[in-house]
Amino acid sequence: MMRAGPAKILQIFLGIVLVAVLGCLLAWLFGKIGAKQLPPGWQIIRPPQEVSCLIIVQDQVWAGGKDGVTLIDRRTGRPIPLPPGAPCFSYVHALLQDRHGAIWIGQATGLVKYDHQAWTSFTKGPDVPVGRALSLAEDCDGRLWIGIDQGLVCFDGRHWETLTPPPPMVIASADALCFSASGVLWIGCASPTAGGLFSYDGGHWRAYTEKDGLAHPAVNMIIQDRGGALWVATGFAGRGGANRIQDGVWQTWSRQDGLAGDKVRSIYEDNAGRLWFGSEYDGVALYHDHRWRIIAPGDGLAGQEVKVVVQDVDGVYWVGTDGGLSRIAPF
Repeated sequence: MMRAGPAKILQIFLGIVLVAVLGCLLAWLFGKIGAKQLPPGWQIIRPPQEVSCLIIVQDQVWAGGKDGVTLIDRRTGRPIPLPPGAPCFSYVHALLQDRHGAIWIGQATGLVKYDHQAWTSFTKGPDVPVGRALSLAEDCDGRLWIGIDQGLVCFDGRHWETLTPPPPMVIASADALCFSASGVLWIGCASPTAGGLFSYDGGHWRAYTEKDGLAHPAVNMIIQDRGGALWVATGFAGRGGANRIQDGVWQTWSRQDGLAGDKVRSIYEDNAGRLWFGSEYDGVALYHDHRWRIIAPGDGLAGQEVKVVVQDVDGVYWVGTDGGLSRIAPF
């Protein structure tokens, strides 16, 4: 077998170097061409790399997701350390600040409470029936409700109670919780095959399906607007829609009506009464006074899937996505 001479080896080496340099130059060039300058007053914050839930506590933004919990200075948008003694977090699904100011964190391995002095972890055991904590809500009596697989857990500060609907009704996972003004607890299951919408008034359970008007079996979020209407975000992959329920009347909104995408991942009502409908792939649609506005991923959002929206006391919007957190100045 013939061996390559020094000249041939040098030629191969220079070729490799040239290809590497050209590759770097092309990557830089296409990055410059593809980069879109953010609108004035917009900021993308990473970490966190993904955001599933948000709460704002004074000048701190708590962001939860696959990365655990990220704490952000609300005024600057910069990440700051968690308070001393914080435990390790594993896929945070829900965040809630209760009426006493304590922060509750629902994650894959249980529940965590921070009372601004100490951290307390609750993991599944003989005395704590909480495994995977999927959603959180507080009722008018100050009791904490935790959505889990197969049902709900209620905690009054001392005692835990597990609640499941009577057979044959089954909640595969309580992924979304919302107390209406009348005190009814609404539960959403996001399973694409075993999902649904449920209500519990303290004594009676009821299940709602597509036969009742539900746009899609997978329920991702539930809110009640200031006018008393219940909004249900539904969908999986490219199918779904938003349901509006008021006085027993069901309406369904889809992309044809103005939504950014048919799968509705989140719904939020801001201080001006605008409704934000976060989609799976297409950004977010804003609705107000019979007008629509679409904010697409290409407009400067951190990601394409809008999972949660929160507005702070200064009117700044915090938009949690699959690609990080967007901070948007009031408009």
